[in-house]
Amino acid sequence: MPTNNTRINQRLAAIASRERMQTDMPHAVENNRSEPRQTVYRFGRIELSDRTIINCIVLDVSTRGARIVLDSADQLPQWVKLRIDQTGELRRARTCWQKERYAGLSFQARENVDFGEPNPTRA
Repeated sequence: MPTNNTRINQRLAAIASRERMQTDMPHAVENNRSEPRQTVYRFGRIELSDRTIINCIVLDVSTRGARIVLDSADQLPQWVKLRIDQTGELRRARTCWQKERYAGLSFQARENVDFGEPNPTRA
């Protein structure tokens, strides 16, 4: 009998292979992104500055950001950390938008995973 993680990964792979349906949810809205996002359906965690953890599923990702769906409709702060469970990747991100349980994140520099305002760029 497959382990729980194997069964979950099999179900996520089956979901990812399905043709996308058009809905009124934010993830189905077409936009003019500078680079396409890849559909991934991976488990993740949002880490807040007070060490609170919010479980999520990373729906799609690019080098510049990600779209996630949260376990609850709790409002995210401006700055969060996104940890992708399968890869162990930890990214500092800015919350660009949130509609109920769905949110869009914009990744910041990989080296800087501390909370707070980003370091100003030098001219």
